[in-house]
Amino acid sequence: MSVTGPLVARRKVVQVLLETVRGTAVTPNVPALCFDPKINLEAEFIARKPAMASGGNIAGYLGSRVGTASFRCEMMGNGTSAELDPFVSACLQVCGFADTAGAYAPAQPASQKTLSISFSEDGTLKSLYGCAGNVKIEGEQGKPLYATFDLKGIWAAPTDAALPTVALPTVAAPRFQACTFTLDSIVPRIGKFSFDMGAKVEAREDITAPEGILHHY
Repeated sequence: MSVTGPLVARRKVVQVLLETVRGTAVTPNVPALCFDPKINLEAEFIARKPAMASGGNIAGYLGSRVGTASFRCEMMGNGTSAELDPFVSACLQVCGFADTAGAYAPAQPASQKTLSISFSEDGTLKSLYGCAGNVKIEGEQGKPLYATFDLKGIWAAPTDAALPTVALPTVAAPRFQACTFTLDSIVPRIGKFSFDMGAKVEAREDITAPEGILHHY
């Protein structure tokens, strides 16, 4: 039996944009070709249970509005230069890397970047800003290289919004073969690898910020 209608579970549009000032939200406009995207609010609920005649509770509230985003994408170029796809590049730069003409190396704390990310799904726009995270890069011979990102940011209140129309990248991700893998000065013969950056993401707390957090790093 053929399915002619859209698969609703995948009707999502993910976009990102690096922030000029860390923790200052911008409007994401770099579309993502990604797999299994998820976004969640992880704020603590503060219950309020004072002693009172009725023995009941009073209205509680949410603590620091921290959210998480996770997704997997192919490691692919932009089709015109030595640079990676803009979405992949932006995500790597908030996972502790600095981009120098297509070469990525660990960034010093003062030069680390943050991004804003939006998830449009089911008529609702969910977004985070001041995001930083961790990346795990995996490769197996004959298959594309994949990067799995786990980001943490400041949760913005969801709004109603139609799915935006975006042009997804058309560049095909290269397969992990006919290439050289170098680890330090060693060139091992391998069939697959997995590299976890192991970044520990922390919130830069500040009570003067609207949500008590300036950004993550």
